[in-house]
Amino acid sequence: MQSFRRQTAKCLGFYVKRKTDHENELVFFPKLPDYSPMLSDFALVKCVDGFDTWIGKLVTVVRKDDKDLLTRNSKRNFDNSGLNVFILGFDSMSHMTFRRKMPKTVELLESKFDSVILNGYNIVGDGTPQAFIPILTAATEEELPLTRHRFPNAHYVDDVYPFIWSNFSAAGYVTLYGEDSYGLGTFTYRLKGFRNQPTDHYTRTIFLEHEKTGGMCFGSEPIHRAWFRYARKFMQVYKDKPRFLLMHQGLLSHGDINRIEIEDEDLANILMEMLESGELDNTVVILMADHGHRFTVLRQTHQGQLEERLPFFSISLPAKFINTIYGRKMYTNLLDNRDRLSTPFDIHATLMDILHLPKDVTTMQDTNKRSLSLFRPIPEHRTCAQAGIDPHWCTCLNWEDAMGTPEDKALSHKLALAIVDVINKQLKDVFHLCAKLTLKEVLESKKLVPNEGVMKYKDVKDKDGFVPDMSGNAKTAFAHYQVKLRTTPGDAIYEVRLLYLSYFIKFQDYPFSYPYLTK
Repeated sequence: MQSFRRQTAKCLGFYVKRKTDHENELVFFPKLPDYSPMLSDFALVKCVDGFDTWIGKLVTVVRKDDKDLLTRNSKRNFDNSGLNVFILGFDSMSHMTFRRKMPKTVELLESKFDSVILNGYNIVGDGTPQAFIPILTAATEEELPLTRHRFPNAHYVDDVYPFIWSNFSAAGYVTLYGEDSYGLGTFTYRLKGFRNQPTDHYTRTIFLEHEKTGGMCFGSEPIHRAWFRYARKFMQVYKDKPRFLLMHQGLLSHGDINRIEIEDEDLANILMEMLESGELDNTVVILMADHGHRFTVLRQTHQGQLEERLPFFSISLPAKFINTIYGRKMYTNLLDNRDRLSTPFDIHATLMDILHLPKDVTTMQDTNKRSLSLFRPIPEHRTCAQAGIDPHWCTCLNWEDAMGTPEDKALSHKLALAIVDVINKQLKDVFHLCAKLTLKEVLESKKLVPNEGVMKYKDVKDKDGFVPDMSGNAKTAFAHYQVKLRTTPGDAIYEVRLLYLSYFIKFQDYPFSYPYLTK
């Protein structure tokens, strides 16, 4: 409002307060005194000066009554880590899309935050609710009481869902839950929504007003900048209290695979500022996505099918905590688990370990349990079935015999010849000492392929994303092979892993990366 700080400007506004998930109360205030604190997080303001008019939205964090916060603090558990939880979510961002579109943020996470980025994080259902319901409740939508609003007996989600932020609130945490959309809310688009405001601070109220006019900005400020500023303000206002923040945005990324890159620098900058200022000194920082893109041409390819199922997920532990004996072990387990199969169910167990530090961080967890904490050892050979992942969502690959059909046998023979050719090229400078090798026989060949369910999955048949349409016929454009062969002279045995790309017209055009000799 800098341009309207003059005697002739007249301003009026309305504080925006929640009545229900679909209705706000607008509380009028007649003028806007300079530098006076706001009385609510959100306000609509209009200023007029002659022919100039400014209409905007004010967004901040107004601290709740300390009496209520003190009462909560008395309930804190003796085994609570005291760590804050700071989760920024992004809609429709696969692991690889996040790396492609947010390189500055990823570089910052890896170089300054020592973040652990999960390589085996696999979705368990279709859409955003099936990503967040397991994280927040450790259950699926189907396992919980009915909340779909088209049914007359549907419950409000907060009446029947055991949201994890309630556990944190009971332990003395101040809580914030936010989404940058009113029309596409995770718990309101198909579901009945919240009877009561779910957390201490809640952004749905301002976006209900914003979507009446729409746009990517609050006034002249891009919404994503206001979004990050609001998250930071929450951490600052309650710096003396434990905090739980979950803010999920989709305005830029939900329907467009490229637009999200415009906020990369802004996100990297604000995270770096918060790190350097000490605002994150006692905070677990999580950047995550619900799933990969579901509505782009990419999804029609095998690569796109895999990316839909493998969203981005990173976890950063504060250095002060890592430097404790207990924290070091939990961080080591997290590092070990980054390449293990993990799911949204596991994130719930991981968050619960922040709320209640586990007594045992060395014993391997039981795969009979669906939710396993990333701060404790997860078995290396955990299966999708054990993790609660249906076959058509499972990205784990299976080894198949590549010698069973005449076509497979012929391709394996070509691969073996190419391998020998590469070996000979490596030896060409010493042929005066070594004989040129020739292929004697293919001893074994197998290929690593996706499960049939992933290849046949096309979409969902029902409104809720529960019933899969398995009429798809996606073809693999590549396959990993492991070939075991014998050469002559010398009867040497080689075992080689390589990537075969089927879309190259000529085999001589190197339809694979150079083989890596494992034996």
